Amino acid sequence: MKNCILDHALELLGQKGFDGLTMRGVARSMGVSSGTLYVYYENKDELYLAVLTNGFERLHEKCRTALEGVAAPMDRLKALAAAYLDFGLKDSHFYNLMFTWHVPKFQDYFGTPMEAAASHEVAVSQEFYNFALQPIREIGKHFKGRKESDPCQKTGVFYGDAKMEAEALVKGYESRFAGGAVIVRPSNVIGPGSVWVAQVGAIIQGGGFAKLVWQAAKLMPITTRQAH
Repeated sequence: MKNCILDHALELLGQKGFDGLTMRGVARSMGVSSGTLYVYYENKDELYLAVLTNGFERLHEKCRTALEGVAAPMDRLKALAAAYLDFGLKDSHFYNLMFTWHVPKFQDYFGTPMEAAASHEVAVSQEFYNFALQPIREIGKHFKGRKESDPCQKTGVFYGDAKMEAEALVKGYESRFAGGAVIVRPSNVIGPGSVWVAQVGAIIQGGGFAKLVWQAAKLMPITTRQAH
């Protein structure tokens, strides 16, 4: 029953947004009484947080499955990117809810009765972010001390060509995915002044992961900056 409730709630969120989500509306779409929903969820906020949590659980499982049996860091990154993009295309309501729509965030529930449910959602989403960073970290370890004048060993192209390809990728995906565009470039990814892990993590949590992983897979090693 819970899965059915979550599916109908997600559909209603996709049609009417958070403001249009009501317990009565979900119950009506299921053909049950509102009281049935209250057996499982206290109110619409708890239901919404459950849907959001379920989205990150599904995305994590999809990406985890995609990486099973894949050993090489480059192949793992590409498999992760493909799974993420497939999720965004096939489960667009989930993707938009998780990354693009203006919906309540954890801070909106801080100090409220829903804080525990919101904290659980944050923990589940953080598990995915940490998982998604692993292939990027694996690649970064192999490029200590590289310079922008060096060729990208995996692709055989120099920085100028790589940068042009990265910008083309950004423009292509910009029309399909919301969030800040990312330009990827070879650089000293480890050591003084490196922005490797910190900015990659920030971009992922800002919803720019789809662009990041595809460009990283194409143009290793990488650092990132927001495109303007």
